Amino acid sequence: MLVKNRKKQWIYWLPAAVLFCGILALLWFHENGEKEEYRVICLGDSIIGNERDETSITAVMEEILGTKVYNGAFGGTTMSCRYNENRASMTEDTLSMVQLAQSIAYRDFGVQNASVTGWSPMEYFPESMYGFQKIDFEKVEVLVIEHGVNDYLAGAELDNPEDPYDIYTFGGALRSALKILKERYPDLRIILATPIYCWYLREDVSCEERDFGNGLLEDYVNLELEIGREFGVEILDNYHESGIGSTGTYEEWEEYTVDGVHLNEEGRALIGARLAEAVRISDDWTE
Repeated sequence: MLVKNRKKQWIYWLPAAVLFCGILALLWFHENGEKEEYRVICLGDSIIGNERDETSITAVMEEILGTKVYNGAFGGTTMSCRYNENRASMTEDTLSMVQLAQSIAYRDFGVQNASVTGWSPMEYFPESMYGFQKIDFEKVEVLVIEHGVNDYLAGAELDNPEDPYDIYTFGGALRSALKILKERYPDLRIILATPIYCWYLREDVSCEERDFGNGLLEDYVNLELEIGREFGVEILDNYHESGIGSTGTYEEWEEYTVDGVHLNEEGRALIGARLAEAVRISDDWTE
């Protein structure tokens, strides 16, 4: 009878032991597996993330810089967290800039991996997220952060006067992300790329006219410029200086975008070249 019980116990424990060994193997590979070296990483939303062919913003940068540029941008994501009631448990929030910055600092992307497994509005999400685990972040030289238009379109609060690090506001999330990254990677060059001028075609208005609840797009841009200076990071002001939206005419959306927000090939070439030049501005940058 005792022998039978031991056999039963072995049957029960065997799957658990196999699962445990599998987890240990995955953890070992995560820490010791072959890493990929990138000098430049771009984080952001669909402006960078959705196009991934040879005309993409990161491909344009690679051509100019002569080095690999990792496209770590996810369409539809924001700088800030959006779902207060569920805190950071919502899938969209795990891919927000502030949550991703924390995962980069700790080099633990378990939450994001679980999220994109169950929610991937774009087919590139799982592969792009998996790529983060293979990056040797100690060798990354430049991190580009491009966010803001989705915060604006979602009507995210600009700032919380009582809590400057409130991650449910655009300003608080940006401060939190910069603080985390600068503390963990003090030698990392960070370039903030502001949102690009856009048009809201549904109502035939531009971002200078449409307020989604907490300000115009320029209000988000100006706050980003202020915080960038506060933290001493580099800034690429695409809103005021890229030339997109410079004529002040509604029809201009057709020149650089496909829908008023997302860039066409000409727009991607323009912004990709601006980003590449911002990266190369450093005296110690060599191709």
